[in-house]
Amino acid sequence: MLEKFLTNKDAGFIKLMDIGASGKLDSKWQKLSPLLDLTGFEPNIEECNRLAAQETDLPKVTYLPYALSGKTEERELKETSSIYCWSLLNPNTEWLNRFFYSDLFTVQNKSKIKTFALDDIVEIKDHNFDAVKMDTQGMELPILKGGKKILDNVFYLETETGFLDNYEGETTFSQVSEYLLRQNFIMFDINPNHRIRRKGPFAKSEQSLGQPLWCEAVWLKDLIQCHKQGTLPAIDRAKAIRCLLLCASNAFYDFGYELAELFCHELGVLSHTDLDVLTNIDSWKI
Repeated sequence: MLEKFLTNKDAGFIKLMDIGASGKLDSKWQKLSPLLDLTGFEPNIEECNRLAAQETDLPKVTYLPYALSGKTEERELKETSSIYCWSLLNPNTEWLNRFFYSDLFTVQNKSKIKTFALDDIVEIKDHNFDAVKMDTQGMELPILKGGKKILDNVFYLETETGFLDNYEGETTFSQVSEYLLRQNFIMFDINPNHRIRRKGPFAKSEQSLGQPLWCEAVWLKDLIQCHKQGTLPAIDRAKAIRCLLLCASNAFYDFGYELAELFCHELGVLSHTDLDVLTNIDSWKI
């Protein structure tokens, strides 16, 4: 059943926000690419222009050259040896120098830039985002708090956060987790296998396990709990289908079916026929 929504207009476009869009979109999104409306944020102008110019099979793509923080203000950007380590925060050099990859965090330039709170960005004020993925080098929590209006409508959230202070004053996984739980987001997946080895004779030895310094995690909004609390955002049939597609593409079939029951019995945006079809697990496979 869900497969047909990739080829018709029932679902509309899945609005995905990519904060820290440098590089390329993870292959996990390929299944949903015919339905993706991507808005990417990348403060490095050259990288933002490169992303905008590259060929893509996504039907709708926009890249905005804005740096995000908790509020609209002027900040100092630390430009490190690796573009993937650029941050508004100072690298925690004393800590990072214990690891073999510390050279990536060497600050080569500092520049004044204007940063924006998500809720202040005019280009997206009318967007009803379904999913957000973040890779913001320690700035996750301020950005989330500065995008409260945006976050209220988001169902799927993907974060990349450190377990410890790899940057001075960064918001760690435990802090982000505590905040998201209060916003009714539940963690559904985690990849902690970003293990880095320390300097010394075993720095390049694959026999040495190293230490996990950060992780990627997937969070889904518990719409069941939101409904009980009276905080459920507006959900029409198209939004409901997009939520189910996001569950299906990540193989969260059990939670998807629980939501389908809510959409059918409580909200009336899915039919009983829809629900009957979704009792077959094959109908979830994309």
